[in-house]
Amino acid sequence: MAIMPKRAILLKLKMVSEKIKNLKDRYKNGYDNIGKDLIGSCLKECKLYRRGTAFFSGSALMSWAEAMSHVVNDGVKIEIMCSPVVSDRHLVEILKENNTEDQKRKTIQKLTDSIVLTAVGFEMNSERRDYRSQLLAYLVATNTLEFRFAIPKSYDFPEEKPDDRNLYHVKMGYFVFNDDSVVAFEGSVNESDSAYQYNTESAQVFKSWVSQDAKRLKDLVDDVDTDWAGDNPYIEVYCLSNEALDLIKKLSPSQRPQPPKVIAPPVVKPDDPNDEGEGGELPQITLSGGLRPYQIEALELWKQNNFRGILEMATGTGKTRTAIEALRKFKEKVPAGLAVVTVPYQNLAEQWIAALNDAGLDSMRVYDNFNDWSKRLSNILLSSQLAKTKLPTLVVVEKTFNSNKFQEILSLLKRAKEKNHLIVADECHHFNKPNILSAIPDFFKFRLGLSATPYDQFSEHYLDLYFDSIIFTFNLKDAIANNFLTKYRYNFFPVRLNDEESAQYNELTQKIISIAGGEEIFAPSVWPMIRPFLSKRSRIVAGCAEKLTVLQGHLSEKKPVPHTLFYCGTSTVEFEGDDIRQVEALSMMLNQLGWKTSRITADESLSTREQLLDMFSRKEVDGLISIKVLDEGIDIPACEGAYLLASQASDRQGIQRRGRILRRAEGKELAYLYDFLVIGGSNASRSMTNLAKKELKRAYNFTKDSINFNDVGPKLEELAVQCGFTLEAGDEK
Repeated sequence: MAIMPKRAILLKLKMVSEKIKNLKDRYKNGYDNIGKDLIGSCLKECKLYRRGTAFFSGSALMSWAEAMSHVVNDGVKIEIMCSPVVSDRHLVEILKENNTEDQKRKTIQKLTDSIVLTAVGFEMNSERRDYRSQLLAYLVATNTLEFRFAIPKSYDFPEEKPDDRNLYHVKMGYFVFNDDSVVAFEGSVNESDSAYQYNTESAQVFKSWVSQDAKRLKDLVDDVDTDWAGDNPYIEVYCLSNEALDLIKKLSPSQRPQPPKVIAPPVVKPDDPNDEGEGGELPQITLSGGLRPYQIEALELWKQNNFRGILEMATGTGKTRTAIEALRKFKEKVPAGLAVVTVPYQNLAEQWIAALNDAGLDSMRVYDNFNDWSKRLSNILLSSQLAKTKLPTLVVVEKTFNSNKFQEILSLLKRAKEKNHLIVADECHHFNKPNILSAIPDFFKFRLGLSATPYDQFSEHYLDLYFDSIIFTFNLKDAIANNFLTKYRYNFFPVRLNDEESAQYNELTQKIISIAGGEEIFAPSVWPMIRPFLSKRSRIVAGCAEKLTVLQGHLSEKKPVPHTLFYCGTSTVEFEGDDIRQVEALSMMLNQLGWKTSRITADESLSTREQLLDMFSRKEVDGLISIKVLDEGIDIPACEGAYLLASQASDRQGIQRRGRILRRAEGKELAYLYDFLVIGGSNASRSMTNLAKKELKRAYNFTKDSINFNDVGPKLEELAVQCGFTLEAGDEK
């Protein structure tokens, strides 16, 4: 076995624990959690962790977290050898531009330095550097964590296989413990949280105290050490430059950073005497305009709550119109204040731009190409530091809003002359995560959240920490009762899983139970392990073969109905002898039945989606087929019916999807909702009963606001009894 490096700190000799002695010979995510069960366990006791990996991500720190006190306090050394590139073809193109070996080495050195500097947040605004970046910087600065980068000496792609990879792609490593015991592993895992917890990865484990492991363990250790030392003749090894190390040391905190606590973001109260600059008190805005009575009430409650709060308003009841009135009055009173509207998708952003223009409000797109808006926005916010100039309303897609680039530019607003600013978060449930909320600047004194479903039955109420509580509710039932949304009729088709689907579903259920101890209520700690099995099981339900058969029979008896939506899943199904995506099978089937349909999925561009929606509204297309893109935010009032071939248990999705067909339109008196309920399989089992229970409870939620509840409700209750349980009014939540 290769000689291990001398330790800077000698640790008291201590035998490995029983947990290490009893490590398994093989770990596989799903059945195990490689990050926690193998890597995390060994890090808690080792004195050296040396690793060869294709890729390293700072997210690996999540698997290291519980061992961090031991790592820092007891002088553990972590040594990572990895590839410096995500795209090896990109590296090849860069190197082709270098004419000399010296130029090539300088290029690679610059690349390797930039990878680590980026990971520790060197170019990031200090307030955006998260705990993970700070911890990485601290570990590198204290020489606890050392990186080396491996580049194959042959850079060209083979002509006969131009897409072949050409990079350092090993995935192995070893741990040395205080008694000089060694654990080595080899498998498919890279050094990242996704590889350690979520991907379908595996690792073979070899232990120095197991005699039959001796040769394989020695080979693995020798391989890792040879690469680390630069003695592998087929790779070149690069360390961080002294300049990069000096920068990281300057950036590093002096003491080990501590994980952040989940607390409410800081709030500047309207009458805070310490608020610097002008505008210490919120301007008194008079709210009026051509609004419906409930919309006026919503804004009055927002005003009474110091312009903070969430409006829970059903789709189609005018959330956007209500918010635009708030924006209009804000801009009248505070023209130099910045108003930001965040939306989840570009389709919705375009609808906001059009609505703002119709209201006479100057707006600015902040999405798509960074170069299209970054310079202009920077200049606007820099000018706001010099004088109270009129600012446009920014419409920002959430992915852009959460980016470091946008947040760094937005931070220029801190020094603006005007101190009053407004943020409107449309579909604000997308922000219901502590790490996302903490990124929203606290200088927005005016805060308005909009959503038909701020929280569903599975949600923690994090939004309250920033936007304050739900201050106004106007739900689906209220909107239908007051004739602001169209009444609807609910119909359902009971279907069952076939033999193959039932067997797969039951097998996945047993795996879930073996990990979580049950199949209904799960502890947070097991979610990473069971999530893949839950997803696979959901796809089986969504792709139930009988759904297409029943739908085909149903539609064969009626002519195509304009303005119909079809929601399907991501499953692969058998159709006419071929295994194809459900969305494609549905398209083929509808076309055979004489329907003119189009698909709107994540695969279509924004312009294509807009064109298809326009064709749909003009009846040039009878039906739109979607997976999730049309779940929320898209305004299609003409839609009269929807077929739900795939549905989640979430109350939110049910409300959003009903909202798509309930908007009022000229000549539209009633909407139709057709649902497919998987009420069991080819044989009886407890898991099939639980599946039926979930499906029927969801259906009961859907029907309770319909005009035919008195007819459908009892049928669902009768079906539940046939499936072996009772469905009562109290069960719908």
